[in-house]
Amino acid sequence: MRIPIGGRWAGIFLCALLTAGASGLRGQTAAVAPAETAATDDEERHPWEFPIRRPKVSFGIRARTFPMRSLSVMGNQTSLGTAAENGTVVDRHGNITSRASRMSGGPVVEILLGEKLKLRTEVLYTRLGYDNVTNTFSGVDNPATNEDERTRSTVSENTRARLFDIPVVLQYGKLTREGLLSRVFFTGGAAVRTVSKIRSSTRITAPDGEETSHQISASPRNRNVLGGVVGIGFRFIDDFSVNVTPEFRFTRWAGPSFQGAPLNQFEFGIGISY
Repeated sequence: MRIPIGGRWAGIFLCALLTAGASGLRGQTAAVAPAETAATDDEERHPWEFPIRRPKVSFGIRARTFPMRSLSVMGNQTSLGTAAENGTVVDRHGNITSRASRMSGGPVVEILLGEKLKLRTEVLYTRLGYDNVTNTFSGVDNPATNEDERTRSTVSENTRARLFDIPVVLQYGKLTREGLLSRVFFTGGAAVRTVSKIRSSTRITAPDGEETSHQISASPRNRNVLGGVVGIGFRFIDDFSVNVTPEFRFTRWAGPSFQGAPLNQFEFGIGISY
């Protein structure tokens, strides 16, 4: 049976078709919007997991320790030397004892350069201290006697200072998308060390036993010195995007800050940034 559509029924039928079409279009638009919103939320989950569109700056702190005194900011050292001065044999015995702190730390700034690359700079403060005792023996000892016939003088130096290490390094990480290697990163760059606030006291004991004291600051071998830095570490991230980065580093300095300061430095540190 054929039902003619005309008059007001034709208008009602046309409006129904337009309404159904508009509802379908709205349904298609709503289906696309959640996908875009989900992608945006995922991209902001953590900067190491997605391509970075702009640099991200993080701030934090880092603490470090020196497991070995001989590879720290100041080591213990013993020196022996013999020379002839004005026809007299002079023997010098030196002994440097480190009083430097084996803990140090300071602020950290990180700039995210890419999905796997970060630029990191730190300002690490260390309290430096050492005692340097030098005994000078003049003359010749007679081995046939039990006493030392040489004349002896002693110089005892006590020095304290402040060291600031400023490393600027690149960190390359996220070797894989998942697993242990996704948390490993490598560090490489340069560092500068500067010495400030030097305080010294010196006590001189003459051969006759008379003592004199002086408050003259010791002169550093190098007040500012450059070094190269390499390291390896691990990055852990909690639910609040706080980065915890334990790291082993090795630094090779171009010269010592003071006599007795090692050129090679090994340290373990932990950084926290957000």
